[in-house]
Amino acid sequence: MVFPLKALPETDLFTLTYEIHPWDEGLHVCVELRGDYSSVDFAGSSTSELWRGTCVELFYKENESRSYTELNISPDGRNTVMEFSEYRKVRVSSSDILQTNVSVQKTEGVATIEILIKGFFVDNKSIALAVITANSEGTRRFWGIDHWGLTPDFHRSENFFMLKNS
Repeated sequence: MVFPLKALPETDLFTLTYEIHPWDEGLHVCVELRGDYSSVDFAGSSTSELWRGTCVELFYKENESRSYTELNISPDGRNTVMEFSEYRKVRVSSSDILQTNVSVQKTEGVATIEILIKGFFVDNKSIALAVITANSEGTRRFWGIDHWGLTPDFHRSENFFMLKNS
């Protein structure tokens, strides 16, 4: 199933959708930008703070738990894993510990970021996905299920849903 994300600030240049599927070896995430995505810098952040550049953010948690984990994955394959004890309280942060395979394909009017996360399973967990797109000057656009205000907040519990095996 394809899910749309809303941009903050809004744009009519391109749309962004994603799909998430469990697979035998882990998790498959596919993000698609449709329209004029020419301003997006797919190189990712030049710092260890991947969210400062274009990146995919995946959150997961046990259904009723206050603790959750955030994965940030850059188009160049770098990743960070942050564990939170509760809303926005980081407990542990690690870099490049996930085994990922990331590819970016660009055609006229469509760019696709495909991510395979080996050994990563989200059975019986709630998940959320967000995307940050940045241009070469570092101006960012935040893509989420919703924004519930004037600033992006991907950590909100309203973003999480249960992924069904299919």
